[in-house]
Amino acid sequence: MGCIYMQPTFTIMRYDMATHFAELEHALKMLKQLTGISLDIHADTPEEEEQALIQVRRLYNAYREKYNPGQFLQNLLTQDLPAAEMLREAGRLHISLEEPRVLFLLEMKGSLTESAAEILKLLFPSQAAKALIPVNESQLAIAYTLRASETEEEIRRTAHMIVDTLSAEALVSVKLAYSARFDTLSALRSVYEETALALRIGQMFYPEQNIFCSDQLGIGRLIVSLPLSVCEQFLNEIWGGNALTAMDAEITATVNCFLQNNLNIAETARQLHMHRNTLIYRIGQVQKQTGLDLRNFEDAMQFKIAAMIRNYVRTTKITGNK
Repeated sequence: MGCIYMQPTFTIMRYDMATHFAELEHALKMLKQLTGISLDIHADTPEEEEQALIQVRRLYNAYREKYNPGQFLQNLLTQDLPAAEMLREAGRLHISLEEPRVLFLLEMKGSLTESAAEILKLLFPSQAAKALIPVNESQLAIAYTLRASETEEEIRRTAHMIVDTLSAEALVSVKLAYSARFDTLSALRSVYEETALALRIGQMFYPEQNIFCSDQLGIGRLIVSLPLSVCEQFLNEIWGGNALTAMDAEITATVNCFLQNNLNIAETARQLHMHRNTLIYRIGQVQKQTGLDLRNFEDAMQFKIAAMIRNYVRTTKITGNK
């Protein structure tokens, strides 16, 4: 009668040329790699060997679900786990709780593809199993472990590498936000919430950019903390709430470029491939509609803030997400 029992060694007693031997050997190796458990299999007939293979595969699948680092990290993103449970699960999965990390949060246009996931695993081969965290169909987080000497500039270069590689190799459009450094995985939930906010603010106020740092959000962070009623009151006090709405996309793009170039008419005209006089005419059109001369710093600042607030109000009303 065949049987299966645990031993501290890894052997297979083989009494015939059963066809499932290679598969059984591979399944046992996978189980040991996942759990550290070694099994000594005795099978007297091909039927017993086949049954042993089925049981080892079931055991492997059960442990694979239990020993899933991605699921553990996903739980840390969304739940406040008790400290004892966190320590137990981290030890079981061989994940260090106390290491310097940053969190990269990626949002893709459309669903996360298998090719994109495989590319990310290749980008971080030593960390992939214990760093990639599926968030939802279009978002994925990376709890990236830092080297001791890794600088802020190197972190930003890593963010650019992720975005550029996915764009070139997987042909997907990606927006990415990344956190400040954090030293313990127990902070992962609050870090994720902060990074998700950075991604939302970045997409809302700086759509021309692909990468956003959670501690470099500027006035966008202040605006999203304001009640909608205060924002609407501000717009009504400045222009009656209508002037910005009336501006067409062409003038809006011109103004944005002018502001990004620090009110430099020559540089803006060059970037837009536009005659200097055409640019001055469009700036004059804005002044007629809003009463603001964008060549004046204070007026330009007021316009920028009002445009950001208008965008925030519009987006919030559409999505219902305050």
